Amino acid sequence: MNDVSRRQTVAAGDLGITRIASAQCAALVEEPRTGGRVDRAVHTAAAEKRPVRGVDDRVDSESGDVADDNDDPLRVPHSVFLLPGPSLTRHRTCTRIRPVADWCRERTGHTGAGGDRPCLPEAPFPILPAPTPIPENAPMKVQLSPDEFDGTMTRRDVLRHLGIVSVGLAATPVPGFPAWWFTGQDAVVPFTDMPDGFNGLRAQGPEENPGQNLRAQDLRAVDSWLTPVEDFFAVGHYGYPALDAASWALRVRGLVERPATLTLDQLRARPRVERTTVFECSGNSRGTFHGMVGNATWAGTPLLPLLEEAGPMADTRDVHFWAADTGTEEIRGGEYEQKFARSMSMRHVREREPILAYEMNGEPLTVVHGFPVRLIVPGWYGVCQVKWLTDIELSHDRLMTRFMARDYVTLMGQEVDGEVEWVETSVTRQRPKSVIARVTRQGGRMTVFGVAWSDGTPLERVEVSLDGGGPVAADLESQGDAYTWSFFSAGFPLPAAGEHTVVSRATDTEGRTQPDNLDMKRTRWENNELFERTIRI
Repeated sequence: MNDVSRRQTVAAGDLGITRIASAQCAALVEEPRTGGRVDRAVHTAAAEKRPVRGVDDRVDSESGDVADDNDDPLRVPHSVFLLPGPSLTRHRTCTRIRPVADWCRERTGHTGAGGDRPCLPEAPFPILPAPTPIPENAPMKVQLSPDEFDGTMTRRDVLRHLGIVSVGLAATPVPGFPAWWFTGQDAVVPFTDMPDGFNGLRAQGPEENPGQNLRAQDLRAVDSWLTPVEDFFAVGHYGYPALDAASWALRVRGLVERPATLTLDQLRARPRVERTTVFECSGNSRGTFHGMVGNATWAGTPLLPLLEEAGPMADTRDVHFWAADTGTEEIRGGEYEQKFARSMSMRHVREREPILAYEMNGEPLTVVHGFPVRLIVPGWYGVCQVKWLTDIELSHDRLMTRFMARDYVTLMGQEVDGEVEWVETSVTRQRPKSVIARVTRQGGRMTVFGVAWSDGTPLERVEVSLDGGGPVAADLESQGDAYTWSFFSAGFPLPAAGEHTVVSRATDTEGRTQPDNLDMKRTRWENNELFERTIRI
């Protein structure tokens, strides 16, 4: 019996999950329930059971064009993949049934002594029997669009770019993943879907503030669990205001009994909390190789106690967050100066527990990341993490400024009674997503590595498919906080020489999953369709 173990298809939306924890992986079994939530994405096949922005606002998910603040396009050669066909069937899965020592031998070459990651004592993981026969694994089907990038990146190009020839436990690991995932001398397998010399995406023109031009990091070069400030993508909808900490103040106003104004020192004197969270630009797409994402630790003070001290009035409905950056908008034939702003309901404030952050990875915020104070909303897209915060307004009304009512609104078609309804929804919580970031080989084995994240709903699984074949359950490595990203790895027998495809799919415990395609989406936000990679052996 293989790693994927027993699988059973189940009815759409009627799944619960029971988790039996173990030190290195868990055996999972799904049990029937009712009331499962359905993702807003259109489910194009009955088999689908589970289930930012000024600059990045102008990353075209269809063309891969990226514009800077002057709308100068930065053309990024890339592969465009449309992924029609049935979605990956949801399965009842016991992810590990073999003795731990067998698994450790395969992964690390030892059974429990020495090495960077000691293995567990030799004992079996729990075995959860499946009550019905095992169905055949459903392949992840893909179809390349006519826009496919036809350039190649040779092994020599990749190794020269990354500065890597091989890696072992006794040497410096390939950056980005735990050392225990690498054994012997693992050679990097190059991607052929990336342009020669790609090392992240940067805007053209002068960089007035450090990091201002970085649009997307190169996920192949990730070298720590936390994304360094210099590698974290930057977006300025109306530029990057440089505020003076001594004169800055935060006002709490609107429908409150006790309006308040706080200096930076007063804010820092309040109870301090830290939140480690991953967020991506909602326009993060294949055009940027999904590099507009980062995982950082933010320190600040909780928002909700501050609002409660101000005394929200009974008819308060929404909380508006106003920033210092401003721009001119044309509205109904007139021009108006507006501040960047976003809002969320009081219910979401209580649910998400945002913080008013003044530090990023242990240091004061930089200008491009919102100095002196920004909002951090765990599990929501980057546009919601308002930078250069100056005012918090409690209101009965919905906020309908550009970045709430016109931009960051996803238009998606959904089939209802044989007809298509076009629905517009606000960009808020992140959809589950996975990105393959690196492939290595050793002997007759190949290992696929990547990162995955969600809106804070725990990931149930990530599955990886090679050349459209049946999915293999990946090993997930996380830090125990669902608001951070997870690393994953999956092993395969080394395929024959030539070009091959690999693709991953993440699914969370609520059944939300990555769709094969988003053909019925008409806007450039919330791109979590399958991202197929091409490699050369």
